[in-house]
Amino acid sequence: ILGTDANLINLSVLGDFANAKERSWALRYGYDFANLGWPGLTINSRYISGSHAEITGSQRIGKSWELDNELRYVVQQGPLKNLSVRLRSALYRSNYAKNFIRDTDDTRLMFNYTWNIK
Repeated sequence: ILGTDANLINLSVLGDFANAKERSWALRYGYDFANLGWPGLTINSRYISGSHAEITGSQRIGKSWELDNELRYVVQQGPLKNLSVRLRSALYRSNYAKNFIRDTDDTRLMFNYTWNIK
């Protein structure tokens, strides 16, 4: 349907895996280090693979993959309690995407902090 958004279960940091006839699957893993004595530290990884994408004006079939990793720590106590520090990396490889995102590596360092204003 024109003018609507697709529900993209494999929408990721760099790729959307939503090309015509594209098939995609994902494998995800997460771990909370609280059980090892490091509360607030987590890691999440996801690998996504796409294939059978139709390439406009070509007889080729496109394929791509992406690997996302995120290491996150949330301060548990003290004046910076609830400060979140995230290190996120993403690797994307494709044989059909536009040149500016065909082979892309992305690394981000993010800080989040919330506080009550009374």
